[in-house]
Amino acid sequence: MGRRFVILVAYAGAGASYLLLGQSTTVTMVVVSRVLLGLTKHSMNAVKAYVADHTTASNRAVELGRMATASALGIMVGPAVGGMLFKAGSYPLPTAAAALLYAINSFVIVTRLQAQRPAADSAPGPALRKRGLSLQGLLPNVAILTRPRVAALMAVRAVLGLSVHLFRQGFSLLLIYRLNLSVQTNGLLLSLQGLLTSLVQGLAIRPLLRRFQEPPLIFRGLLLLSLTLALLAAAPSLPFLVLLLPPLALSTGVLRTTYTALLTTSVAQTEVGQLLGLSDAIMSACRVLGPSTAGLLSSQFGYHAPVAISAIIAAIAALLFHLLVVNRHRPASAASGISSKGHLA
Repeated sequence: MGRRFVILVAYAGAGASYLLLGQSTTVTMVVVSRVLLGLTKHSMNAVKAYVADHTTASNRAVELGRMATASALGIMVGPAVGGMLFKAGSYPLPTAAAALLYAINSFVIVTRLQAQRPAADSAPGPALRKRGLSLQGLLPNVAILTRPRVAALMAVRAVLGLSVHLFRQGFSLLLIYRLNLSVQTNGLLLSLQGLLTSLVQGLAIRPLLRRFQEPPLIFRGLLLLSLTLALLAAAPSLPFLVLLLPPLALSTGVLRTTYTALLTTSVAQTEVGQLLGLSDAIMSACRVLGPSTAGLLSSQFGYHAPVAISAIIAAIAALLFHLLVVNRHRPASAASGISSKGHLA
């Protein structure tokens, strides 16, 4: 079917679900529209896989960063536009506008996106070939995880994901209950941090990759994230906290794009979708654990505890990444045909 077909189905289904939501007159119709949305909306993995198919390893992180910036800007503008549309026409108008945008996107996909994927790197990975068709056919994701490099990257991903989602839940608690900030100020700070992260993803990734290889850049990003989170947990005032938002945006912006790019270079192109899906499953598990863990830590040790623990977990992720990825694969680089930028040649 290909990436383009999957993206097209996702966009068409999401548009139809929003249109149905706006016309809903019963709870059953609302539930049906949300079920349809849940089944079709999540197209990001297919989009990232498409980007991986049509970029080289050297510029993949840059293009993923540009895509993330566009998505983040839409997320920031969307609520304001939706509020204005709701004020002008109640529920049907914003949902109809969302459906129209999905229809436009679908048209762009049909007319502009290439239908065929490049043939490079299309062969199954070596671990799958060794294990035969039974493992590949029945448990493809498990087979991917049996490769040392992929297993190491996914292990670090899981630890980092727990740190990030614990911080997200704990940060709002820290702002509201420890620094006594209003909900409005809390929202403004989160929006500012999102804007700064988007600017990093769109503007800073290319010059950073010219200076650093991906693995060392990721390692530095993990160290910066750990240090920034530790300082945020001890932030005594709002001005001090605001000063920490740029390094927080720099570390998170770098990690979001470069880590995904590094993941995509660890498998064959035909396996990128599977790997990204598995990565999202891990992040979803971390997303489930984040709120309950943050609440437990806050109640037991204070409102600074979730952010402080997230800093420790980020430091563990940095250590694991250095031991399992940077150190383990550095000696084999020259012999295995990996380029000086740290990608598969």
